[in-house]
Parts: sequence; C-alpha cells; structure tokens
Amino acid sequence: MAASIEQLSFELTANAMTELERAFGGLRMCAGTVLGAASIAGSFLGAKASHGWLDAWAIVAMVSFALCFGCAIWVLLPHDFGLIAGGEELLAVSDRKE
Repeated sequence: MAASIEQLSFELTANAMTELERAFGGLRMCAGTVLGAASIAGSFLGAKASHGWLDAWAIVAMVSFALCFGCAIWVLLPHDFGLIAGGEELLAVSDRKE
C-alpha cells in the first residue's frame, strides 16, 4: 500500500511504463518477423518477374510488399511517444480535492 498519493501516482506510472515497454518489445519482434516473411515472399516474386512474368497480380504483390516493408520499418524505427498513465490523472484529482 502506498504511503501517500504521490507514491501511488509514481507506482501507477512506473507500472504503466513497464507494461508499455513489454508491448513495444513484442510489437517490434513481430514487425521483424513480418519483415523477414515479406522479404522471402518478395524474393519469390522477383524470381518469377525475372522470367518475364509480370501481370496485374504481380504489380499488386509488389505494391503489397512495399507497403508491408515500409510499415515494418516504421515500427522498427525509434519513436518519441508520450506517456499517458493513470498516475498523473490520480495526482491531478488529488490536487483538485485539496
């Protein structure tokens, strides 16, 4: 049990940050897997296209590969996210009551 409202606010915020770190780690691991799978699928498409096979489905597949690749790279790049946690809100409510 927290001794004060500030301690409770700190604990809630710290727990939220830990949970976000785990979630982003899992998301980045999945993005790396998708990037690998898209690269393998793209290499098969490249092998087919090099033999003169390029129709509407091949163009759709290349566009899909490019979108998948771009999204996976965007997830893997570092970002500056703001943290919205329950601790700050709890502290603000406590300050209004006093």
